[in-house]
Amino acid sequence: MSDLQEEADAFNGSNSSSSSAEQQQQQQQEELDDAGSSKIQVYLRMRPMEGRCWWHRIGGSEQRTLITTLPRADGAGSASSSSSSSSSSSSGGALNNMRQEYRFHFDGIFDENATQEEVFRGVALPVVNDALRGINGTVFAYGQTGTGKTYTITGAAEAFELRGIIPRALAHVFDFVASCTTQEFSLAVSYLEIYQDKGYDLLMKAEKQNSSSSSSSRNLEELKRVHAVADEHGNVCLRGLSVNPVRTEEEALNLLFIGDANRIVAETPLNDCSTRSHCIFTVWIASKETGSSSTKKAKLHLVDLAGSERVKQSGTRPGDCIFQETCSINLTLHYLEQVIVALQQKAAGQATHIPYRNSLMTSVLKDSLGGNCKTRMIATVALELFAIHETINTCRFAQAVAQVRNAAEINEEEEPEAIIKRLQKENEKLRGQLQLAAAAADAAGESAEFTEETNAICRDAVERFLLAEGTDAQLPVTAARDLRSADLCFRIMREKYKEIKAETTDNNGGRCRRKECKEALQRLQLHVEQRDAEIATLLGIIHQSSDPTCNSSSSSSSSTHARCC
Repeated sequence: MSDLQEEADAFNGSNSSSSSAEQQQQQQQEELDDAGSSKIQVYLRMRPMEGRCWWHRIGGSEQRTLITTLPRADGAGSASSSSSSSSSSSSGGALNNMRQEYRFHFDGIFDENATQEEVFRGVALPVVNDALRGINGTVFAYGQTGTGKTYTITGAAEAFELRGIIPRALAHVFDFVASCTTQEFSLAVSYLEIYQDKGYDLLMKAEKQNSSSSSSSRNLEELKRVHAVADEHGNVCLRGLSVNPVRTEEEALNLLFIGDANRIVAETPLNDCSTRSHCIFTVWIASKETGSSSTKKAKLHLVDLAGSERVKQSGTRPGDCIFQETCSINLTLHYLEQVIVALQQKAAGQATHIPYRNSLMTSVLKDSLGGNCKTRMIATVALELFAIHETINTCRFAQAVAQVRNAAEINEEEEPEAIIKRLQKENEKLRGQLQLAAAAADAAGESAEFTEETNAICRDAVERFLLAEGTDAQLPVTAARDLRSADLCFRIMREKYKEIKAETTDNNGGRCRRKECKEALQRLQLHVEQRDAEIATLLGIIHQSSDPTCNSSSSSSSSTHARCC
């Protein structure tokens, strides 16, 4: 008993100072690059218990490690007797390879003495500040039934200092908006309940609030159904979820109270007022710098997940309503775990598909898990010995979530109305400049029509430009001193081009005709030469027949030939 007493005293002493040294570490970790990726930060919160416990203690160099020691089977319960990771023997003398000690590292641990203000400033405040700058943020609580998830997220109504993360976040947002003079903000809230994988809107619309009391709760059948649909870009849109504009903190808190009154609660063996559904309270923030045409938009999800519990511990039988609720809650949390495991495998290059669409909750939290969002998780645990196995499961899940990386960035877009106004102003400015230029031209004596002198100058400049040798030829400044003169030079060049093209076409046609004429002339010359030869022959014959000398000589020669014979 003395060993157990010493371990308990040491545990309580370490718990009393565990949360004070963590605040500066958390603030330093938030000074990260907005455009870079970062892991999801996980925090542990312990629910107070009666008595002392030795099986949970906080250790590590920075007091951010939970050390859990399982009781031995032989009944020895001191932490000193079971500090090793495995025991070599049990009560029966047989070898016992059961793991006895577990170590879980967190980004921060809040013991049972931590206040709501400490939890908000250590976990949620940096996320809220980033949302005011245009970065999506998510804070969600996960843990066993009855460990303080709803108390952490929403708070208790008994005292003002027991407010949870949602009321404190709303107060901080409206205080910041009231103190900011360089930006214009528009805020809205929505409240989604997921019960047995079906979505319901916990907030009434304005026309329905007029017909019923704002503080009265409704049945599940009266709540408006919400469906998740995907747009052409793959983004999830919640059809049927009302987005309610708010101008003051009081309006936002009234909507929060309305939603809380409409939530599904039931009594279980572990919690007298157990929430039987997952709820997501969203703050929509839009901000614009004074005189700017771009708007920064961010959504802040504050998520209260239903508690995980074993069916045997629920004390119900198959067919009971609480039994069905427990099965549905565990199934949804199982799908959430599948998404976390798939994201781990994808980071290691082992998986490409993330099963976001297995459940409505994972579809809604798609950006929060591995997307464009800064996410933080609060794991709530009970210190009682009977809940030690559920505590280990919760811590294991938190370690898996801590390996998921998100790529958060500022969401800034330019509004279409602002773009139209900007273009209209630019057009008006250009029209004014054109009118000033036209007036200056008139004052300088320039008319709409070019004079003969101007035409001659431009034609001469174009001629010299076309005839210039080398690649560095330029038009004279006097010819292209303004747009009108440059346009005239281009038109002159076009005329020159058409003339040269026409001449080239004519030359080609004339060349072809000259060749044909030459061939015809040669044929005619040959024909004439032939006729000249024929005429010369005929003239020779005629000349011989008309000459007497030629006849006498021919007759004498013929007589001589006769005498010789």
